[in-house]
Amino acid sequence: MTLSNIKAFPLNKDCSLDFYDNKVVKRFELTKEIQEEARLIVDSDNDLVPLFWREKYINEAPKNWDKFYKRNNCNFFLDRHWIDKEFSELIQLDKGLDSTEKYNVDNISKIILIEFGCGVGNSLIPLLNSIGNLHCIGFDCSTRAITLLQERWNVTCNTFIKNHFTCKGICPITRRDDQCQRLIGHVFDIVLCDIPPSICNEHSADFGLLIFVLSAIDPKFHQQVVIRCSKVLKSGAIILFRDYGRYDMAQLRFAKSKKSKIDENFYVRHDGTFAYYFTVEEINTLFSEAGFRTISNGYCLREVSNRKTQSSMRRIWIQAKFQKL
Repeated sequence: MTLSNIKAFPLNKDCSLDFYDNKVVKRFELTKEIQEEARLIVDSDNDLVPLFWREKYINEAPKNWDKFYKRNNCNFFLDRHWIDKEFSELIQLDKGLDSTEKYNVDNISKIILIEFGCGVGNSLIPLLNSIGNLHCIGFDCSTRAITLLQERWNVTCNTFIKNHFTCKGICPITRRDDQCQRLIGHVFDIVLCDIPPSICNEHSADFGLLIFVLSAIDPKFHQQVVIRCSKVLKSGAIILFRDYGRYDMAQLRFAKSKKSKIDENFYVRHDGTFAYYFTVEEINTLFSEAGFRTISNGYCLREVSNRKTQSSMRRIWIQAKFQKL
């Protein structure tokens, strides 16, 4: 299957599927009153982190992510099983293929997906388990994250072979090696330079993921990072984006603390990692100036209830799809 055969779908209404709505999580409306209340909280925080510490946090970002994964291992983020449901284009990839074609690494219909900032594989591994002819490239600035990714994928491949291949005549070791080739991880910091050919050739990837990555980067690098992502994507390739939205609960918590602000809408966590909070207009500008057209771009609004404490949290994310021109 080529990109010319893949139809680009807009996101579902309100950027997500109905399965998110339940007694604990439900949609909410971002009214003018809610926005004004949040704006006043954010604007009241005028105390910046001292310059020395701002520069130290920015310069030591990869080191701080290594420390993060040393503390949390693979246990902090949940696997993102929602991606193939939201990213409807990926569902088309397996259609019309039998099991032999799906899991053949030399299959001419194989599709290349690259994740820019892959962590320990919370996005890539569920996708690889769901879509047989998908081949993935992932990179991250954290050496420890890539080590954990490779360990997880090795375990997944062993389980996968037992569950999917029972036919005789093919060496199990060969089958396992073939499956392991479907995901290659690299240590690389996209803030520093263009993605090298040793990771991914220019104009070679069919799909891209940029999920909760830009927010972890100094905003002065955002435009350059999106341009670098664009360079390795084919014309017509589609990128799925999700990240934090302006006035998310976590931003209001930062603003109230008055001790985490690096710059406007940009904060540092206690562990030295960053969080930036976007508007859909900012995201649209970043991608349009990097040569993408907008398929969908909107806010995901979720109110999460804690029945034990009788409290609720309003989460605001941005989810978007862009297609390279």
